[in-house]
Amino acid sequence: MTDSRREAVDVPDENRRVIAILALHLLGENIGTGGDRVLVEFAKRWRRSGREVVVVAPATAPASLQEQTGAPTRFVKSTPFDGRPGLFAIPFAYLFRAIRGIPIVSGVGADAIYSGGDFICNVFPGVWAKSRSPQCPRLAVSIHHINANPFTRRGNSRIASMVSYVLQRLSFRLIKRHADIIFVLNGAVKSQLVDLGFDPARIVITGAGVDLGRIDQAETPAEPQFDACFAGRLNPTKGIFDLAPTWRKVVDQLPDAKLLVMGGSDEWRGALKSEIAGQGLEKHISIAGFVPDEDYYSSIKRCRVFIAPSYEEGFNIALCEAMACGLPAVTYSLPVYRELFGDGPTLAPTGDTGATAREIVKLLTDKQHHYERAAAATKAARRYDWELVASTALAAIDSKDVQPVRAGRGE
Repeated sequence: MTDSRREAVDVPDENRRVIAILALHLLGENIGTGGDRVLVEFAKRWRRSGREVVVVAPATAPASLQEQTGAPTRFVKSTPFDGRPGLFAIPFAYLFRAIRGIPIVSGVGADAIYSGGDFICNVFPGVWAKSRSPQCPRLAVSIHHINANPFTRRGNSRIASMVSYVLQRLSFRLIKRHADIIFVLNGAVKSQLVDLGFDPARIVITGAGVDLGRIDQAETPAEPQFDACFAGRLNPTKGIFDLAPTWRKVVDQLPDAKLLVMGGSDEWRGALKSEIAGQGLEKHISIAGFVPDEDYYSSIKRCRVFIAPSYEEGFNIALCEAMACGLPAVTYSLPVYRELFGDGPTLAPTGDTGATAREIVKLLTDKQHHYERAAAATKAARRYDWELVASTALAAIDSKDVQPVRAGRGE
């Protein structure tokens, strides 16, 4: 981390209204996940509303963070576990960041603190700063989804899932006790939290959004170059290991069909490539890796269909963006999609690669069906806009109806 990335932040005076955004969970070189996109979009729009925003991030945060948020950033010193490969180093990195983040977050002197996720490395410093600050800043936390039982969750190893589950439940105890506002993406997560003992009066459903202006400005090619695309974090919970068997069945019927895979994270890239090779699909599936913002929407528009075989989601911003770009989408039948998007996406039984392939082939061979499903997808997605989402969240933070939570309440 070079000094040029560090921007000094003065302690605010009583006439300034400051929001500290905690992003100590960030990993990797890019801002790519849906939850990370939420905090970036909040930061940009809250600044435009006249707030002073200060982002607190790890020293290993993506170099583009300050540029994307437009906000000054304070960095927490690197931990011995930052940058180490494998999922097992992440919990230790988060615990170190939680401790090292305390003086940084407390030093901002914010009027409000927003944790961009329920990660312990964000929640613990936020709770500490709230509890010991004379301003008693309002604390808001986003909970994007609730980890499934580690013994039944698909994707990561059982040990990694168990550690993630335990850390989230520890964060939940702190959030229930100290957070004034909890932002969730959908009603299903709110219901789950209420069942876990959270106060429903403190839970605000914000949803997520898309940048319609940038989508409309992105170049649309005269002819699509790919038959379908996937975009998202390369992780088993996103269904990445269903892509190859699904596309094998598509290619069996459409021998020239091509799939574009976009998404960061190197953890599972090698295994995904091996799966593609095992299906003999090296010429049919292109892995583009992380696609920068300036090229992302035009890359989606180069494709005819969007595929989202996720096994768990809180919203799926990539899906919403693709549909807003005019692509019909085929997804697994997650209840959250019905709640958020109605009949916008085409749903296939979860885990059924054969049914998914059949829906894709139908979209690629039936022009009228493709037109109708694209229209439904576009209509469903364009109801969501970051301006509305960010203003809803800020209004909740500012609301005089929210009673400050003191230690002991919410248990």
